[in-house]
Amino acid sequence: MGGAEVLPRPRGRALGLAAATVWGPCLLPLLLGLLRDCSHCLTTYAKLFAIVPGVLLPVLTEHNGAWFGALGGAATLALLVGNYCAARELPRRWLYATQALTGVLIGLESVALAYALRM
Repeated sequence: MGGAEVLPRPRGRALGLAAATVWGPCLLPLLLGLLRDCSHCLTTYAKLFAIVPGVLLPVLTEHNGAWFGALGGAATLALLVGNYCAARELPRRWLYATQALTGVLIGLESVALAYALRM
């Protein structure tokens, strides 16, 4: 008589939702044309694209070189795993709220990175 039991989403669908949530907002600077006039900035952004969702961690801790990539990759992986678990287990309304919050924050971060590259 209680609420209906929610079954977990299939793994492939959950991974697709998580990847779209994590890397989808990273396309925002490209769609807004923020890197249009600077080929060097566009090339650098493209090289960093895989770690753009987690790039705030190495920037704030002021790491360079290999540590920059390692920390950014670890933070991005943590975001992906967290969103995968959310997509797999959360009810639909909570998943949408989590995706919206994550998307907005990563979108803001990617726009800030694009502006920083332009400086």
